[in-house]
Amino acid sequence: MDFLGFWFDLGDTIRNAMLILVILLGVIGIILVMFLSIFKLRKANSSTGAVLISALTGCFLMVPVISAFNNYVTRGVEGEILTEAKAEIRAAKAEYARLAEENKIMALEEEIMRYQIIIAEQIVTKAELDKSYYMMKNAGLASSSSFQNILELALLQINLKQTDVRKEDIEPLQSGKVLFFFGPDLCRTEVLSIWTHDITAKFGVDLNRIRIAKRDEKSIEVSGIRPIFVGTSRNVPHRVLNEIRRIEYKGDTPLNRTVSKITIFNDDDNKRLAVSRANDFEKEFQTRLSEGLELNFMDNAVINLGKNFLKIMLAPLYEDIIFSEQEQPGALPLMEYLNNEINTNRNQEESSRIIISTNEEVLILKLEELETARTRLAAMEYM
Repeated sequence: MDFLGFWFDLGDTIRNAMLILVILLGVIGIILVMFLSIFKLRKANSSTGAVLISALTGCFLMVPVISAFNNYVTRGVEGEILTEAKAEIRAAKAEYARLAEENKIMALEEEIMRYQIIIAEQIVTKAELDKSYYMMKNAGLASSSSFQNILELALLQINLKQTDVRKEDIEPLQSGKVLFFFGPDLCRTEVLSIWTHDITAKFGVDLNRIRIAKRDEKSIEVSGIRPIFVGTSRNVPHRVLNEIRRIEYKGDTPLNRTVSKITIFNDDDNKRLAVSRANDFEKEFQTRLSEGLELNFMDNAVINLGKNFLKIMLAPLYEDIIFSEQEQPGALPLMEYLNNEINTNRNQEESSRIIISTNEEVLILKLEELETARTRLAAMEYM
């Protein structure tokens, strides 16, 4: 636009110069005609003709002079108007440039604010991820070896004295008169064994069977909580009684039947049989104890302790922990789930760190660009 304006101004100057030249030449022509009329034609004794010739020639020369003068005056007026228009255009251009620079500054400020918000959000996210990982680490969940220690942890230890009373028929209930003509109405022969056990037992929850399904970022569903009998640190059996005895009854129906006599057999054969059966009963008790069947009355208490343990372990990570009897689709074993959470946590933390670093670099460039734009705007306002 400045290049075109230069050529326009140059052409206007040339046209004005030509008009001035025409005026000057016309005036000089008129002066010459007057000079010739006064001094040359007058000497030729033709004053009337000289006056006529000079008048006609002057009139003829005045036409371009007047025309050029009118054009010059008109162009002067038009030049003033054009100059004012140019000044207004220049002012409008300057205002447009200033507004454009202000808009650019506003856009940069908005963009800088957006990057600052992104960085702030990522810093908060990274802090939350670091906190989550720190809690996992403090809970002993940050490595497989520490997690294995938790899997082997017993939740409950109790001291109890267990009494095991066992009876077993050697000869079932039958008519006593079959054996003795004047015998009791009914009789039976049985072995009676009574043991006491001083037990210190440990119970826990089989964490290998626990499954976790993620509902959302703040809640999980836990299933598969099953009690287990871990073992005993103390198991002292004591045989209180074992004997073979015959019980005689009066009355031939269950409603009127009463014990009339109990006979204990103390001969060596019956004593050996009683000892043998007592030992068998004790072996059966120890088998049931090792399988957790003898103390299964503790199951509900152990399950509740297991739920409390999992709440304590997982509460720092999730706001809502739901326990369910049914395993949910896609549920993972506890160890696999937590390892996945740890890996996901680390990946998200690394991604957040990269986003922060990248946006900080862009933010620095935008701040430099904003400072340059503000400097330009200040220079415009000063001018």
